[in-house]
Amino acid sequence: MAQWPESLPNFLREGYSEAPVTQTIESSVDGGEPKSRRRFTRGYRNIACRVVVTADQLATFEGFFADESPDAVPFSIPHPRTGQVVQCRITGDPPYTIEPSGSVARPWRVSLTIRTTV
Repeated sequence: MAQWPESLPNFLREGYSEAPVTQTIESSVDGGEPKSRRRFTRGYRNIACRVVVTADQLATFEGFFADESPDAVPFSIPHPRTGQVVQCRITGDPPYTIEPSGSVARPWRVSLTIRTTV
């Protein structure tokens, strides 16, 4: 399994959000309360995050995405909040965006959403 490149800096607190995905699904019935059941055996969370990088680190990230973990291929990474190593994948369309950061030292900001199991 691929691993998040150690040469990339930690995710920023700014722009970070973590949201659990509902694990149940409801079905209508002819009468009475709707039935509900678990949708998944394990829950997962969507984590929106950003990292500010140098030009070389941006090349490392893009190489990682293209060669090691494109789209739905899982990889391991320290959880941005807990530090525990978790398996995740990059989700969304587009999978990530690159914008100028306004910093001379690290001129690029990469924004992405990862999905990890709980």
